[in-house]
Parts: sequence; structure tokens; C-alpha cells
Amino acid sequence: GSGKKGDAVGAAIMIAVGFTVIGFIGTFFGELIKAMISRQREYLADASAVQYTRYPAGIANALKKIGSAGSEIASVDASSYSHFYFADGVQGFWDHLFSTHPELSERILRIEPGWDGTFIPVVSKPVDAVPERKEQRKKEVFAAVTTAAVLDAIDRVGNPGAENVGRAQALLESISKPLRTMAQHPMSSRAVVLALLTAPEYSIREAQFAFLGAHSSVLLNQTKLAAQYAEHLGEGQRLPLLLQCIVSLKTMSPAQYEEFRYCVKTFADADDALSLFEWTLEHLLLEPLDLQFRLRETPKEIHTHIGAVRGAIESFLSEAARTQYDAGDAARRAFDETVRRAGATALRYDDRASADYAPFDRAVRALQEAKPGVRKKVLDMTVDLLSHDGVVSASDLELLHALASTLRLPIPQVA
Repeated sequence: GSGKKGDAVGAAIMIAVGFTVIGFIGTFFGELIKAMISRQREYLADASAVQYTRYPAGIANALKKIGSAGSEIASVDASSYSHFYFADGVQGFWDHLFSTHPELSERILRIEPGWDGTFIPVVSKPVDAVPERKEQRKKEVFAAVTTAAVLDAIDRVGNPGAENVGRAQALLESISKPLRTMAQHPMSSRAVVLALLTAPEYSIREAQFAFLGAHSSVLLNQTKLAAQYAEHLGEGQRLPLLLQCIVSLKTMSPAQYEEFRYCVKTFADADDALSLFEWTLEHLLLEPLDLQFRLRETPKEIHTHIGAVRGAIESFLSEAARTQYDAGDAARRAFDETVRRAGATALRYDDRASADYAPFDRAVRALQEAKPGVRKKVLDMTVDLLSHDGVVSASDLELLHALASTLRLPIPQVA
């Protein structure tokens, strides 16, 4: 009896050992397959990033910096979360066998086949001890980058370059995730636009909210939420956020757009004064949407040379110069130098300053009827004017994009 019992126990142990071995083998190959699939997904992610940003050099350079700085994570749990990392966070033979990420060199070579194997050194920068200087530095860097980028972007009307898209994508990603997410959906993107138009003055803001509450309580709540996040936006972040909203708003129904358009107009007119940003937003946003939803027809192109729209060009460039300079003499000098470089010295500075932006409206309506070559010439001169002092501010870029949108000459994001 005891012998049979011992045989049974031995058999049970053998079966248990067998199942354990099978389990280990299954786990081994399961982890191996998971790692192989994850590595392929990384290659696909790299390819998608290149396709989305059209900026292979930027993606490759980011990987080169990681390769230079190293990506190993000193934690006992590193391997458990390795599939979340941007690069390989673990070291060792077995870790690499089950690595969820391919070698950085392999990823770089797939993006940049001619890579010489040199990584980009990452230089640690000292933290600025004075917050004010740090903020000023941010503004200086922004100005320096966009001045060069905007000049290149005009040569790429309708054909964005990789660097343009890369800069814009990086700036879009710097915006808080909740606001970015709202901008990606047609209904909540309406709230983002209205939040940007919300007045800083309490009484005007309350009037805007009262109007919106009577119109739609859901939109009101979304707008209040978006306004809280929008308070922390840098000026340079408004443009990429608006351009993202335009993409989302194009999926609205015609009835929804008409309601939204009415809300935009009401918010902008709430203080009985049109600011440059409000003018810019209306033209950047409503011009292409009005055409898409057939609220107006595409203007006929009847003007074949600059002389035919001379008055409109003079008015627009003069007003644009005054947005750059407080002193009239400085605005005039910028205008004169711009037309001289453009070979259009017959144009004269219009010193009839306006209290609103009605001259902008009248000018762009006339310019819309010009041939593409004439409109492109005006856009070129506007860029030259805006970058006259070597600094292109966030509001300059917004004005430039609004003009380009109104003239049906979409330019790449350059912020």
C-alpha cells in the first residue's frame, strides 16, 4: 500500500514539475514574442512620427541625443515598465534579449540611412537664477527661431517643409494636454476658441458668459473650463492651438457652424472694440470656414498687377507697420524700406491712422480679388515688414497667418 502511495506522490510531483517547466517555457517564449512585437511597434511608431511631422531629421536627432546621454534607468522595476519608455531603459544580455525597444542605432539608421554613427552630445545648461531673465530668454529664443522660420515658410506656401512642421508640432505639444485634447474635437474646440476671446474685464466676461449660458449651458461649461487652461497659455501657443481647432471645426454640420460663428462674433464684439487679436482670429478662423460651409463664394481673381490694388496694399502695409511701432516715423521708415526692397517704390505710406481695423478689412477684401502672383507678392512684403526689426512676435505670426488664410495662401506653421 505504501509503495503505491509513494508512486502516486512521485507521479504527482513529476506532473507538477512538468507543468512548471512547460509554464517557464511558455513564459520564456511569450515574453520573447512580446518583446519582438514591441520592437516592431517601435519601428512603426518611428515611421508614423516621421510621416506625421514630416521631420525625419528632428526624430533622428532626438534619438541621437538619447544615445549620447544614455537611457538606462537604475531601478529594480525598470524592466516591468520598459514598454512605456521612449528608448531602452535596461541593460544586460537577458534584458536586451527581452528588450521592448530596438537598438537606438538601428532606429536611427532606418530614419537616416546615411548616419555616420555619431551621437549628439547633450550639454547641461545652468538653471537661470533670476526668473525674470529666464522668461525674457524664452521670448528671445522664440523671436530668433521664428524670424528665420517665417522667411522660409513663405517660400513653402502650400508645401510645408519638415522643419516648419517639426517646430509647430513641438509647440503644439507644449500646450497643456486637456486644452490640446479639447482642440481635437469639433464640439469642445468651439469652447477653446471662445475661451481665447473671453475678455479679461470681469463685467464684459460675465456678459459673454450670460449670452453663452442662454445659448448653450454645455458650451458655457466647456468654455469656462477651457478659459482656466487658456490663462496659462503663452502668446506663442495660441496660433498652433487655433490651427488645430480649425481642423476640428471643419467637421461640424452647416447648422452647427452658423451657431458657432454667431457666438464668435458676439464674443468679439462684447467690448465694442476690435483688438488686433480678435481681427486676426476672425480672419484666420472664419475665412476658410465660411468658404467651406458656403456662406460666401470664392472671390473672382480679376486684378493682374500690383498697380490695380495699389490703394489696398498701401492701406494694409501702413496699418501693419503701425501695429509694430508706436512712433509714426518708425512705422513710415519700415514701410519705405519694405517697398524699396520689394521694388515697389511707387507705393506710398498712408498716414491716416484708424481707431479700429476697418482699413485691414477693406484692404484684404480688395486683395482677395487679385491673381495669385499679386497676392503672394503682398504676403512677401508683409513678412519683410513684420521682420524689419529682426524680431517676429507671436502676434506678428498670427497676423501673417490671418492674412495668408484670407488671401487663400496657406503657409506652414512656423511658430
